[in-house]
Amino acid sequence: MSQNFSDPNQINAGGPPQKKSGTMKIILIVLGVFALLCLVCCGGFMWFGYSAMNMGMEMFADGIRQEYGNHPAVLQHIGELESVESDIFNAAEYEEHMAPGEIPFKVSGPNGEGAIIVRQGAPQPDGKPGVENGRLLLPDGTLIELE
Repeated sequence: MSQNFSDPNQINAGGPPQKKSGTMKIILIVLGVFALLCLVCCGGFMWFGYSAMNMGMEMFADGIRQEYGNHPAVLQHIGELESVESDIFNAAEYEEHMAPGEIPFKVSGPNGEGAIIVRQGAPQPDGKPGVENGRLLLPDGTLIELE
């Protein structure tokens, strides 16, 4: 009797059925779950870092409003401060007017816009960060000391 080797049932005839190994599937699933957890953790840390930095910059913006909002030069060129936003990501635009450790904030009001460049000072009594060495930079490049 000749055997037909093209029929898979006859090749393993009489023996136990071959088991497929699930080890590779388990390894891939574990690696996939691990990669997903890493992405979630990294994303969470990035979100937390961005949120903390943003909250800190908002506290600085409040300090700028309190410290320089009623300064005569600010009121003359900008008016009452309607918007104060950190411009740290565009600090290169202000590089020639900034010293190391200073932070630029875009300001705008009814009379115009500009930037107030400050250095972190001693904390205020209410716990907010203090600002010092403020200078108002106008769009035409004029720099006005605010002390």
